[in-house]
Amino acid sequence: MRLITGGFLLLVLSSLAAAQDDAALLQEELHDAAKRQHEELRAREQALAEQTETASQLLQRQQQYIEQLEAQIRALQQSPDSND
Repeated sequence: MRLITGGFLLLVLSSLAAAQDDAALLQEELHDAAKRQHEELRAREQALAEQTETASQLLQRQQQYIEQLEAQIRALQQSPDSND
């Protein structure tokens, strides 16, 4: 009976050691997954910041173009029309 109990104890200890190894591997995988997710979010944040800057520059250029067109329209409206 003692051999069975000793063998059972050895089996339990072996199972516990394997479970601890599995838990450590799982924890490492979760850590790696969280790290990858964080890096991906950082990359997305950077891309969005660049897109925002580009959109802002485009909007500024469009506003300048509109102002130039408005100035040209005013100048045409103020100049005497030589085609009359």
